Amino acid sequence: MIGIALDPDFATNNFIYLYYTVNTAPLKNRISRFTADGDVAMAGSEQFVLELDNLSTATNHNGGSLAFGIDGKLYVAVGDNANTSFPQNLDTYHGKILRINKDGTAPTDNPFFSTTTSEQRKRIWAYGLRNPYTFSIQPGTGKILVNDVGQNAWEEINDASVGGRNFGWPTTEGPTTNPSFTSPLYAYNHSTGTPTGCAITGGTYFSPANTNYPPTYLGKFFFQDYCNNWIYFIDPTATSPFATLFGSNVGGTSLSIMTGSDGNLYYLSRAAQRLYRIKYTPPTIAPSIVQQPTSLSVSVGQSATFSVTASGTPSPSYQWQKNGGDISNAIQSTYTISSAQLSDAGNYQVIVSNTAGSTTSSSVSLT
Repeated sequence: MIGIALDPDFATNNFIYLYYTVNTAPLKNRISRFTADGDVAMAGSEQFVLELDNLSTATNHNGGSLAFGIDGKLYVAVGDNANTSFPQNLDTYHGKILRINKDGTAPTDNPFFSTTTSEQRKRIWAYGLRNPYTFSIQPGTGKILVNDVGQNAWEEINDASVGGRNFGWPTTEGPTTNPSFTSPLYAYNHSTGTPTGCAITGGTYFSPANTNYPPTYLGKFFFQDYCNNWIYFIDPTATSPFATLFGSNVGGTSLSIMTGSDGNLYYLSRAAQRLYRIKYTPPTIAPSIVQQPTSLSVSVGQSATFSVTASGTPSPSYQWQKNGGDISNAIQSTYTISSAQLSDAGNYQVIVSNTAGSTTSSSVSLT
């Protein structure tokens, strides 16, 4: 099993697409559609969508993953099967990003659809890739970033948002000025610079509908490397993005990183055989009073309002007191007596608290 995707209409049709290697001769990768029944596939529901080209005796560079774009088309990453002659050959699926309809046919607006009768060419969206292990499609924009595992020197994040792009493998690896190829949006070296690594196995757009992560992370592209235990991110909208460290001592033999519907990052570790969730816990700051309440003098029947301004993380709660005792339901930053009576005269203060601590305001009087 090398890829899984839910149909955009899964809530109504229960279709799930699997990308797997057939274990009978001739060996090949296949995309099939199944109908889910709870957490299992309905017996007899498999429908073949696409049979990929036969595999060689090489057991590596299969790619790949699959995902639906915002256009409703199914995108498929296919490795070069350890054959450097394949990525520049448009008559094979190897070393490509494919774009297909749900039934496996080729969309008529694919970049090479009208130029050839080759079935492979009709389905090719991008080419010149070595081992596009994973890719991510940004919700809303539909932009596609492909994580292409390099050979001896570079790991690439390639922008395949536009069809027909050639990323140059095996002629070039890493940044290039050759006008025949599209240079990576971002690339990092195996031995120099920051970060370094050996295989970019995971990357995800962080664009959840809701999250408690700080706004600075929204819209960024997070990525991991199989050989190192770090997570970095880039701004994919930048012309020449640079990598910023998100976390160290995380991951290691990581296979994938994803954005969950709950607004958290998830990553899969091969060595640990675990799926990890990264939850953001905002820093806690004890409350402090920015503006103290002031004493009031009012006539009987007039209103009187005490107020306090405080800061803290998380947002603080309030409890007003009169002469040292709690006032029922007086739990806002302001406390109002709508019609003051002689019995309301006394000393007032407010306790401001959150999970990090508490503080008490100055004592003020009502006369």
